Amino acid sequence: MGGQFRALSAGLALSVAILTTPIHAQTNVCGLFGSPPTIEPKIHPDVAYSQNSQGFSCQMWQAFIYLTWPAHPDRRGDPDPTATFGSLKPTVWETFKTAEQVFLPRGDDPGAWLNAAVNPALDPSVAPLVADGRVRHLTISSKISSDVLANILRQKPLDSKILEAINRIGRSILHDLNGNPVFHEVSVNEDLYKYIQQNGLYNARKQAEYANTSLITLPMGATDFGRTGAVSVKAAWKILSPAEEQSGRFHTAQALVQGKLPLRTVGLVGMHVFQPMFNLRQGAWATFAHVDNAPIRGEPLRGPYSFYDVRCTGCMINDPTSNPTQVMQFFPDDPAAKTVTRYMQDEIRRKNPQAPWQYYKLVAVHWPRAPRDVTQANTPLPTGEPTPVPALNAVLETFDQAAQNSCLTCHSNAAIVPLNDSTPPAASYYSFVFGRAKSP
Repeated sequence: MGGQFRALSAGLALSVAILTTPIHAQTNVCGLFGSPPTIEPKIHPDVAYSQNSQGFSCQMWQAFIYLTWPAHPDRRGDPDPTATFGSLKPTVWETFKTAEQVFLPRGDDPGAWLNAAVNPALDPSVAPLVADGRVRHLTISSKISSDVLANILRQKPLDSKILEAINRIGRSILHDLNGNPVFHEVSVNEDLYKYIQQNGLYNARKQAEYANTSLITLPMGATDFGRTGAVSVKAAWKILSPAEEQSGRFHTAQALVQGKLPLRTVGLVGMHVFQPMFNLRQGAWATFAHVDNAPIRGEPLRGPYSFYDVRCTGCMINDPTSNPTQVMQFFPDDPAAKTVTRYMQDEIRRKNPQAPWQYYKLVAVHWPRAPRDVTQANTPLPTGEPTPVPALNAVLETFDQAAQNSCLTCHSNAAIVPLNDSTPPAASYYSFVFGRAKSP
């Protein structure tokens, strides 16, 4: 009898332990293949998980941890392994080269990766800080910069629906509840920078010369350009109120807004990450957002939000003419992304309860179900049957949240700068950043 009782007690204890153990401790949130992401500065240069939504959510959360790790003070674009994740220091991605540091006004050579070239147009007291990533220089208040938009509009032919969507996003400005515009910037890692710099692709005329003999194909995995392959980041920032700054819920930075002093404190509200890989030629496209940005349509209002006033029941939703903009996320987060986000938020809190990154979420990862090699010179490039659709960020695609929209559908039309209207521009491997190039 005693043995039976002890066996029964042990069984009940095991059942209680299973019921009270966090779900992510019982199962692998990444599916059958690949270990869960960890809070350490590593990024996978190739696909390291099952090719499904669970796997890619883990893949890109690990990339997010790497990109947001504190940067090494002496090596731009590299993580500092001795730093505490979530500390108030510039991150790895913030020490990447920004588009304005790559594509200079006259198409000049931007120099070596470690070269922190100072912008002579900026106040000399902050120009060196901007050059090495300690201060953001924010000038673009729409998702698509004016030079890239002009480059897109010159392309012929371009699907009218895609053109309309790009035009709508490129000409609209998102305002937060304080009436301030959201600012956007694009950054590239060392591998992509070296590919651009060493091939002269920073110059519009040299782009055309290169495209006459070679396909533009971004580096993937370990190459002569680096260990990781190309990674590009598009970030969205809002100017913080004193209360928002003190909340500890935002990753913050000091920013020179529109080139004017004094510096302003800004908070990260959205981020796109694009990483092409050898066995995923069309790449993985992850979009992250701050949890306080906006409500999701059909879900209970929780608030307070940065871009939605719960008191304004009659406000127009996602209206580009409104200031402030009453923003709503039209489509829910991808279910797999939600699961991995909950796991990672718990992991971040365990590592550093003060880390602001616990207040960020993965909305979705856009990836090709049927990846294809890129062998053609002109747009549109193959999309590889992307999924999930839609994959949208409420603060980056605010004004074009439509069910058929996807990253690859749009970016398959990315091209270099055309030298004239009669020559179709060469494709720039899903990256619109090449449209920033100038020439004398």
